[in-house]
Amino acid sequence: MVLSCLLYARSHLLPAKAPPTAASAAAAVTEAAAARPQNKSLLPPPPPPPPPHPVASFFNLPPVPALLPAPKSNPEAATIDLSALRGRVILAFNSASQCGFTRDNLRGLSALAQRLGPRGLTVLGFPCDAFGGQEPGGPFEIAAELAKVRGGPELASQYFLLAGKVAAVSGADAHPVFKFLASSSSASASGSSSSSSSSSSSSSNPSSAGSAPTWNFFKYVVGRDGKVVASFGSEYREAEVEAAVVE
Repeated sequence: MVLSCLLYARSHLLPAKAPPTAASAAAAVTEAAAARPQNKSLLPPPPPPPPPHPVASFFNLPPVPALLPAPKSNPEAATIDLSALRGRVILAFNSASQCGFTRDNLRGLSALAQRLGPRGLTVLGFPCDAFGGQEPGGPFEIAAELAKVRGGPELASQYFLLAGKVAAVSGADAHPVFKFLASSSSASASGSSSSSSSSSSSSSNPSSAGSAPTWNFFKYVVGRDGKVVASFGSEYREAEVEAAVVE
């Protein structure tokens, strides 16, 4: 009897549960969605990193290996720190010890470094075998051959530096130094100032401002601000090169 009374009271006296409304159903769905862990794969991908800023100065380029290993007494000589040359005039070129232009260029550039080095010039060579396979040897062979062609027992000095052998100085695979030199010379060629190379007209020394090397001993003159001010082809024309250096 007691159980019957309880069942009667529950079914007739307690208030009936209200049916769910549309708003309550939507709220329940929202709560359930919020409670589920978010699927990260559905999130938008992060924005790509900004492109690297172009190098504004030759002296901002990273160090380059030296041609010969450093002696134990001077381990820092294993690299050439381009930033340490800041404020100097740089004459950079691609060399080859077995090229027809080797003798005149090496002797001329060595004499120029000896004469103008104390006044702020550094000559910097990059041996390269890309043109004609005319630099096939290793570091010691290159150093010995270049010294022999130059006519002296030692080629390198504090004003005449030789970097390690590079694979390419033009095209997509060009060494970063030569990529910068070509792009910087292009910028200088498009400006209002003219370089001394624009007066060159022979096939071996063309009007070369704004160019990448097309043969051995292509020469770039970099000013004290780290930008290319002139460029020259393979033939060594002492008066023109020196004029661009001291300008």
